[in-house]
Amino acid sequence: MNKATLTLSMIVKNEAACLADCLESVADIVDQIVVVDTGSEDDTVKIAKSFNAEVYNFEWQNNFAQARNESIKHAKSDWILWMDADERLLPDSKTHLQKLLRKEKYPIAYKFQIQNLQKDKKTNLMSDGHRLFTNYKDIYFSGRIH
Repeated sequence: MNKATLTLSMIVKNEAACLADCLESVADIVDQIVVVDTGSEDDTVKIAKSFNAEVYNFEWQNNFAQARNESIKHAKSDWILWMDADERLLPDSKTHLQKLLRKEKYPIAYKFQIQNLQKDKKTNLMSDGHRLFTNYKDIYFSGRIH
């Protein structure tokens, strides 16, 4: 059986200060990086492209679900991992994630622990949520999300 592939899916705006660290935390395990930019005026797009990300412009509609759905629309891999620029995938989570990547016939979602770097850049919060899911058209974001 062929190894399943993984797309990192992101929405960003003016994230130059933290985007590189986020992408560095997953660059060695993803096959595709999709970045939907909602109007950056800093070096966010340049940084994303330095990681060979596919960057798509999207006009912000004050709706996170809509923007996240735009990002997963461009995913070509078997699996999608979504993250925000101020988040990092922990090494232990990375190892666990790689073990889960396999071809699936049905929609599946998994929770992962993500490190969230706060604005003071010293405080780290851990969150776990359904961040990894199979790339099926029936999986999408809806309602009030961030």
